[in-house]
Amino acid sequence: MRISAKGWRLAALGGNTVALEWGDQAAGQWVQRLIGSHPCAPNAVPEAVYRLHSHQNVPGFTVFAGTDCIYNGMEPEKGVHAVMEAMMQVWIRRCTDGLMLHAALLAKRGHGLLISGESGAGKSTLSAWLMLQGWTYHGDEQMYADANDMHWEGFVRPLCFKGEWAPLFPGMATQLASVEKVGGRSLVPAALLGQMVPPETAVRPGLMLFPTYREGGEFSLQRISAGQAAMQLVHSTLNGGNLKNRGVAQIAEIVRVCPGYELNYGHFDQLAPLMELLSFTVHESSQSVQA
Repeated sequence: MRISAKGWRLAALGGNTVALEWGDQAAGQWVQRLIGSHPCAPNAVPEAVYRLHSHQNVPGFTVFAGTDCIYNGMEPEKGVHAVMEAMMQVWIRRCTDGLMLHAALLAKRGHGLLISGESGAGKSTLSAWLMLQGWTYHGDEQMYADANDMHWEGFVRPLCFKGEWAPLFPGMATQLASVEKVGGRSLVPAALLGQMVPPETAVRPGLMLFPTYREGGEFSLQRISAGQAAMQLVHSTLNGGNLKNRGVAQIAEIVRVCPGYELNYGHFDQLAPLMELLSFTVHESSQSVQA
């Protein structure tokens, strides 16, 4: 994709918009890497504006949030990471009518799969594997869940892997040169896992999965109660301070209609029962919509 010398792009989550502007082609390419897979937002007054600039004649990168400089250094990927974190904080602070969750979001046939867990539980790894099985990626870190009109949205940033991840996906070995690293994390574009076009902005709620990956661990997949799923979502809610009763009523509505499952696994070869469950759920949901 050709990037203009100067430009801007809007990105929204949960009805709140931020703008990313670039002052040169190199900075524009970084904007494309960060939010090029995120659905374009409609024109709206942004809640925050970030300006990215490459240094002229010497290596370097500068990022402004309004008039404040939030990064000035030699590593563009660190500046882009600062923008990514700042954007997510804006969405958390401004979200007052739905749940902003620390969770991954994937979808198939318009039905969402919410994957929630503590940092290091394997959300990104499982998301990448599911993409290779034909699921559409909507983000691996932050998503928005509206309990009123029942739709889910995700922040479609590059997948963010912590530690060693490439051995889990040996087929990607020839593409690692295009993976950027920052702070011990690898930022992997969705395109490297086969997703070439932006996903739909929103999907219907589907199933909730709470995974734990332990190398060499035993497999288990079990349905949990609505109360257990609600507790998991309470821990994943990032904007509870903005909501009445910390969003408990909205969480209760979501767990009422969306089944929750706890997953433990130690290798992808163990996940055939999970794929059977997901295939059945998507099929049944599609049949229900058609009816």
